[in-house]
Amino acid sequence: MHLSLAETVKLWRTAPLAWFVLAFVVLNALLVLTGPDPGYPRFVAATHAGAPAADPALEARLASDLAGLTNVFVGFEPEEQGRAYQRALGYRGVVADLMAAKYARAVPVVVERAATERALDPYYASDTGEVHEFLVGTLLSAVTLEAFLLAVVAGLHSHAVERHRGPAQVVFVTRAGRGLLKAKLAAVLVSVAVAHAVLAIGVLGFAGLRYGLAGVWSDSVGSGFHLIRDVVVGFRPFFAWLDLSVGSYLLLSALVALCLALVVALLSFAVGARVPNSYLGFGMLLLGGGALFAAPIAGGISLFGMLAALNPVWLWLKQPSWFTDGGLDVVVPHFEGAATAAWLAIAGLAALVGFRRFREADL
Repeated sequence: MHLSLAETVKLWRTAPLAWFVLAFVVLNALLVLTGPDPGYPRFVAATHAGAPAADPALEARLASDLAGLTNVFVGFEPEEQGRAYQRALGYRGVVADLMAAKYARAVPVVVERAATERALDPYYASDTGEVHEFLVGTLLSAVTLEAFLLAVVAGLHSHAVERHRGPAQVVFVTRAGRGLLKAKLAAVLVSVAVAHAVLAIGVLGFAGLRYGLAGVWSDSVGSGFHLIRDVVVGFRPFFAWLDLSVGSYLLLSALVALCLALVVALLSFAVGARVPNSYLGFGMLLLGGGALFAAPIAGGISLFGMLAALNPVWLWLKQPSWFTDGGLDVVVPHFEGAATAAWLAIAGLAALVGFRRFREADL
């Protein structure tokens, strides 16, 4: 434990992690300030929380919005959505079967959503789609990308201190010395988790104050005002596999993003253990990320293409769709959780292999 703590302190003292975190906090604050106008969303949240209406114009707008609110899950047929995708893209073989099975599984979930009438929660009324997309698609996605960058820096730099400053030949001359990598790995994972927590709490806290998030925290993320613009079927309900409130959706999104950041940290640590030059290691990780981005595009709508899209790069790009059916290029329910768990196992195995090979390497 004391070695892990010492390595954590050394990592933060020798790597520019603190400066990166500070820069990202400032950047995220600026992003929050450039978001949608908070006037109406904050009014809706305050009114929903029981505060007296103070603006007649906004009160009239809210009354008009609520008058048109319907239970969007009544009459929504997920299997018909799947058939529309089939007609548009022409899935074949296993992909067609998986897509049909996914939307068949969605039928009882939609029936339950219609029965509970959670779609009648106002969320941010007519500003719901814009503000939700900003919270998740811009702010939390930015935090995820920032955590990825910090994970790369931490994973590579954890090996660089001894190499660049000279004592590597002394520290790692014995098997006991090479066992120090366990403490280094713990330091990397803890550092990434702490940095991500700071960034996520900071951005959600600031955005929460600006948009009155506390007032809608318990509203359903599947509100009737929350519609998705689908390229095939047009506007459709925001369908989530779980009955999530706004607050639980944001917290679960941050948790999955943390797990993905740990995946990047493990992969970066594994590369750093085998590649003696940090810049070369960064280049390899960059090329690997490019390959992960290109693989689904090359695979198209084949089974390979669909499964290749379940990698950390594309999971980040699809962050606004987490916990939903995922749309036309996702063939399995709960894709974000299943893929993240799989990549945690893959990255953990890569780190283990890198660690064992380092212990046996001739320095």
